[in-house]
Amino acid sequence: MNKRIRLLYLLLFSTRLFAVSLDDVEIDIQCFLNYGYRSISLGIEKYIDSQGRIQNFGISTFAAINGKGFFCLKKHNNSFVLTRNGFFFFNEKGLLVNHDGYLVLHKDSNLEKDEYKYISRTDLFKKNRILKKTDSLAEKYKNAINSSPYLLVIPIEDLTVINGEYLSCTKFERISTEIIQGAREFNSMQFSQLYDLCCKCFDEYRGKEFTIQKERIIAKLEVVISYMFNSEPYSTEIITHELMERINFLRKKV
Repeated sequence: MNKRIRLLYLLLFSTRLFAVSLDDVEIDIQCFLNYGYRSISLGIEKYIDSQGRIQNFGISTFAAINGKGFFCLKKHNNSFVLTRNGFFFFNEKGLLVNHDGYLVLHKDSNLEKDEYKYISRTDLFKKNRILKKTDSLAEKYKNAINSSPYLLVIPIEDLTVINGEYLSCTKFERISTEIIQGAREFNSMQFSQLYDLCCKCFDEYRGKEFTIQKERIIAKLEVVISYMFNSEPYSTEIITHELMERINFLRKKV
């Protein structure tokens, strides 16, 4: 695609659809193997509203959003980003952080006034204590939302994806959503969607300068297939054969 036409396309449709390039697809494949990451190439609506399958690991610092919303994290430069990746743990100060060391914001934070509060061990202990005292399912669901210390928001304006994992925005809306403690969320993208994106990009980017990246994408896609068989074992050779045929089909496009 002509670079000028592609730039015009991005300017016209960037508010509702992210660019589909070899770089995007490669990020999507990597995201497929990580919990909580959103798939950036399926459009802004899918990016925000998609819900992945939740698996309970029983680790108290893990958190999964069951419904809409994003966790709000403060970066080292005091700016904040949003994520669905609830892979959290406590730092040396006893505050909840993610794998990049970004602090998880407490719902009592006031971002408009740069007044930040962070989640501590005590906050999670209080939530668990409240839930243990709850008997009925209706009250348990209500208390799970009310006692959750996490700041959850929905992005509204000037959305930007950072490194395929984080989302930044200039305006947001606070929401209340159920948090499943001890669990993590699988990526919501389906393998068929991922494969279709690969085919589309391989057809669009035909030059020899893209050969190495295409081969790298195929290698990562093979890892995805291996991951699928390890997490969801298949019993028939037919499905195995079909998946490998798809890989061979992509190889012919390199």
